[in-house]
Amino acid sequence: GTGLELTGAFDYFFPEGEGFDYWEANANLAYKISNPSPVSPYLGVGLNLARASVRVEAEGDTVDRSSSEFGVNLLGGARLKLTSFMPFAEARYELGGGEQFVATVGLLFNVGRGLTPIP
Repeated sequence: GTGLELTGAFDYFFPEGEGFDYWEANANLAYKISNPSPVSPYLGVGLNLARASVRVEAEGDTVDRSSSEFGVNLLGGARLKLTSFMPFAEARYELGGGEQFVATVGLLFNVGRGLTPIP
């Protein structure tokens, strides 16, 4: 069906270089677009918190630096409605915060007994 859906995500990236860490936390509000086919598209906006940190060791000294920034997400995607699981693809552009384009594919599924199928 149609409607609004609030989702959250934590993404940990694996950048090249020793001592460098980067992660993002996201909260998004998506509008599910009505569609009679098994493909369920959606559009949304959200908030993004990006954090980068680096540790450098040289000549017996260790230097730690980190930075955090907030940003806005613009996103769109689609889910393929199946019975107990649902493949999805999403594109997200981050304005501020991470300042990057992120493409995601995945699988949503129900866990536990007595749960209704994913809408």
